[in-house]
Order: sequence, then structure tokens, then C-alpha cells
Amino acid sequence: MITWGYMTTPKLISEALTRIHKLVQENEGNIIQSNQIKRADRELLVRTEWLKEIIKGWYLLTRPDVPPGESSSWYGNFWDFVRIYLHHHFGQDYCLSAENSLDLYTDSTIIPKQVVV
Repeated sequence: MITWGYMTTPKLISEALTRIHKLVQENEGNIIQSNQIKRADRELLVRTEWLKEIIKGWYLLTRPDVPPGESSSWYGNFWDFVRIYLHHHFGQDYCLSAENSLDLYTDSTIIPKQVVV
């Protein structure tokens, strides 16, 4: 259950989500890097469980009513994370292994144990 702090209001959350929505559209995925958003927005959305940390500095936009341990949102956004993360670090100068490329292009729903770049 989410409890609202004295400074946390649905209006503040709504405004932060509106700003995040623009980033999601630009990124073409629900993956947000911490330096793309204001610290206050990030802290608010993490505290209210709209953002889940994937790895340090990288977040997945999800709904706060998703139960702990539920991985559907991660599976649905895995390839977006790989694409955005690799593009951030390497631009266009990377190539996935043949196996991972086939997984991606055949819309495989199985997340590989390892991604070879």
C-alpha cells in the first residue's frame, strides 16, 4: 500500500508522469536513464513505485500496483532496455550475436540468459 507523504500529492505524481511520458516517447520504450529526468521526479516516482531500478542509473516505468516479484513488465521491456542501453554506450557501433539477433527479429518471448554484443 502506498502512503502519501505530506509533500507527495497525486498532482505532483501526475506532473512527473507527464514529463516522463515525453521521454518514453523519445526513447521508444519504458526505459529511463536517471540523467534524463530531474532528481525530484525520479525520487518521487521511485518512492511511489512508478519507477523500478533495473541497474544503477537505469529505470523501468511501470505501474505501482504490480505485485513484488512480478516480472511481466521486465520481460515486455527487455529488448527495449538492451537497445537503449547499448545505444547510450556505443551509439550505432555495436552488433548482437546471430542468436540474439534471431531472438529479437522473430519476436521471441524467451529472455536469453546472456546477450552477446
